Amino acid sequence: MKNTQKGSTTVVLIIIIVLLVVGFGAYIYLQNNQLSQQQTTVSQASSTQNIRATQTTTTGSTNSSSSTQVVAPISSNSSLSTYDNLGISFQYPVQWGIPSENFYGNGLGSVSFNYASSTGQPFAVFIEQDSNPEGTGLLSETFNQMIARFRANDQYIYQQKDISADGIGGVELFYNSAVTGQPYHVEAYFPFQNGSYVDLGADYQAVPQNIFDSIVSTLKWDSATAFKQDPATGIAVYHNNGIQFNYPVKFNTDYASLNIQTSVQKVDNSKLDNNGCYPVISEETGRQGSSTVLAINGIKFCYSKNGGVGAGHENTDYSYMTIHNGNAYTIDYSVGTSNGCGVYQNSPNPSDPDNQKYNECLDFGKNYDSIVVNPIQQSISTFEFAN
Repeated sequence: MKNTQKGSTTVVLIIIIVLLVVGFGAYIYLQNNQLSQQQTTVSQASSTQNIRATQTTTTGSTNSSSSTQVVAPISSNSSLSTYDNLGISFQYPVQWGIPSENFYGNGLGSVSFNYASSTGQPFAVFIEQDSNPEGTGLLSETFNQMIARFRANDQYIYQQKDISADGIGGVELFYNSAVTGQPYHVEAYFPFQNGSYVDLGADYQAVPQNIFDSIVSTLKWDSATAFKQDPATGIAVYHNNGIQFNYPVKFNTDYASLNIQTSVQKVDNSKLDNNGCYPVISEETGRQGSSTVLAINGIKFCYSKNGGVGAGHENTDYSYMTIHNGNAYTIDYSVGTSNGCGVYQNSPNPSDPDNQKYNECLDFGKNYDSIVVNPIQQSISTFEFAN
């Protein structure tokens, strides 16, 4: 009986020992597994932070105080495009899109970019002449006189500094908002050819200061690209944005002005009509019309004529649009004339010598097609896609 009890006790002890060993082993396993999961979680969190840091470095800085889009800084890692026309060139971030241009025969004009911004037009360059400064009574002034006037009279300039680009000295002015009193705009001014000047302007929130200064630092002057004009014929060559065409510097008259605007945009097929053209909205009636399809040198154009009458003047737009490789290329020839010739009449007698300009204006009206329409048609006939 004693031996039986002793054997039973031994079995119980063995079972207890086995249970203790199994329990201790399970505890060690669970501890190691939990530690492994914690390490995996930390590793994943660290990886996520690294990805976010990389994304922040790649896409550029953000502005926590504004919802306005901020463009990636220009650096060795940025993708850049080069604008080269109107006598200047500069580099800009490729994500700004394809620039739109507005230029005159005398080399004045502007270029702007269409990337999204809640502030409107965040960056633009103007080449212009301050021929009649507001409030000065002057007919013209030098670049230095203009800058001195800005510095003396503009109460919203809060900071200014002298700068240079490609060996040409200029000035950079920072403006406060008249409403909030906070910095909102920066402009860089440089003297240019024929008494004109270059004005680079940017929204302070959309284009941070370091980016603006980087763009200005790439500015170069190239009068050869401004307006490759043949003095004998008065014909210039436009070569930019993947297209090329000749155009008249001015019409052979004092009674019509010419402004040419080019633009390139991605085609929106949902808005094209059955002829592959965009609808035309009449400036005078507000009604929707259609374009005329023309074939010029084997290139299909959507042509439309539009315009309206203002106070003392009339404006007529001759627009040509063609589609190539998914882009819509548009050239607008905008012609400005007086609204009638009465403004030039100095005497009821048409033969009165004082009516010289009046009679010249009448002759211009009679020969409008040969003076205005024909040169425009000749210009568009030279259109081609550049390499």
